[in-house]
Parts: sequence; structure tokens; C-alpha cells
Amino acid sequence: MTRNWAAGVAGIAAISAALSMVAVRKHADTTHPSELLSPGPLLLVVPSSVILPAPATLQSQSSALAIAALSETQRKDLGDMLTELTERVHVATSPLVVDLRDDTLDEAVTSAARAYKPLMLAVASLSRTAWQDESLHVSRVDPCPVDALCFRPLAPAGPSKMERDARMLAWAWSHAVLLHSPDERAHELAAEALQERALQPESTLAAVFTARAFARQDTATTEAARALRDVLPKRADAAMSPELTWLYALAEGQRAHPPMPLSPGDLLVVLRASAIARTPEADAEIDVALRTSGGMWTWSARRQRATLE
Repeated sequence: MTRNWAAGVAGIAAISAALSMVAVRKHADTTHPSELLSPGPLLLVVPSSVILPAPATLQSQSSALAIAALSETQRKDLGDMLTELTERVHVATSPLVVDLRDDTLDEAVTSAARAYKPLMLAVASLSRTAWQDESLHVSRVDPCPVDALCFRPLAPAGPSKMERDARMLAWAWSHAVLLHSPDERAHELAAEALQERALQPESTLAAVFTARAFARQDTATTEAARALRDVLPKRADAAMSPELTWLYALAEGQRAHPPMPLSPGDLLVVLRASAIARTPEADAEIDVALRTSGGMWTWSARRQRATLE
């Protein structure tokens, strides 16, 4: 009887060990994203004592990238906002109607577009090809020059102070998170949840991109933006607010290009500028959406973690 009991204990121990190995193997397979996810852009860092002319950020491409970060519902809401502003312009310019509202037309435009400001700032940085301050110049390259300092912002930060400073310049890239799930339904639910969160005033998120968003052309929003542009009073570029400049650029209808290669299961999440010192809080906000969506998710190497369901 004692022999049988000992054999039983040994059998249970063997099974437990095997299950532990399976569990460890499964977890390990989801915490090595460098083998699974795109490495993202390559950035070159060089010292700079002279401020070079920075490449102009194409406002139309930046605006197109912002539209690509919105869900279908959010695009419709933006189109409705543009249409409402157009109707207000018609009222303001009609000799038969008196607009009794307290705010000016410019104030109305700025207020209506305020919810999109974190998104506007993030995509403006994300769409640039170079960043610079008094001491550093950072630019996108491929490949990295021999003996040069290059880094991938989605990978863990290196020990170099120059790289750390460069990451702050290219903050939208350096604080982005690349996620992947093979579960199509989980991917769809997570994308919708994160995009909805990104437009909330208290959110740490600015933009969420999927591969599918770049396969479609949003003509409805473009037409609504053109209708507004055509009725707004003409003014010099210097006299326009950033919000108004952004809305004008929406009218260009330029097709957005992915900021980096994205596979069907990828989500690229970009944090707000105000959240770059609060990455744990941002991670928690992302994690809630992923766990709600179900499925198994791989995080980019910079986060070195996995969300399992």
C-alpha cells in the first residue's frame, strides 16, 4: 500500500512538472515579441551644434493619418461635426438670420476640434522623418550607417544617454506600443475599445492604428471638410489656429500611409504627449481593453509582457 501511495505521489509530481513546463513554454512564447512583431522604424542619432532646417510636416498627410486612427463611428461623428460647423457658417453669413450664440465662429471651430488635439499632436510627430533640438538630430534611416548610433524606438532602450535624449525628441515613436493577436474577433473588439478610449479627455492614449484602416478611403469626411473649407472666410495661414489648419487639411483628402508595416493582427497604440511619464498608467488602460476583448495578446519588446486569456 505504501509502495502504491509513493508511486501515486511520484506520478502526480511528474504530471505537475509536465504541466508547469507547458505553462512556462506557453508564456515564454508570448514574451519574445522580437520574433513575432515588426521591429518598427530605425532612427539615426547624431550630435548637432547647428539647427538644420527640419523637413516640413505635410499637414495633409498628418491629417490623413489622424483619420486612419479613428473608428467608423468616430469618422461619422467627425463628419457630423464638420457639417454642423458648415451650417453655422451659413447662419453667420446670412443677412436674414441673426446668430445669437456667444462664441465666435473661430471659437466654435476650436472648441469642436479640441477633442482631437491629442491625436493631432501625436500624428504630427509620428509622421515626421526628422526631429532636432540644440544638441541632437534624429532621423529615420534604412539601413543604419556604419559605426553610427541607431535604435528602434519600439525596442527596449539602450544604456546610452544620447539614445535616451533622442527618444524624448521622437516621443510619439518611443512611447508607442505594438500589440498583436491572432484572434480576429479579439483584435476587432480591442481596436474599437482603444479607439473609443483615445478620444476621452482623461485617457493616456492618442491614436490607435490597424492595418485595415489604411485599405479604405474616407470620402465622406473629406467631402464634409471641403464643404466647411469652401464657406469659411479666407485668411492667411498665419492667422489660422492649429485646429482650423487641421480641418482645412482634412479637405485635401490625401490617402494615409501606414507609419510602419502592420500585419492584420497588429495594433499600433500611440500615447499622448502628456502621458509619456505615465507609461504604467497607459499600460493599465491598454490592458483593460485587451482583457475585455479576450484572446491572447503579444506586447512589443519595449513593454516585455503578455496579456493572456
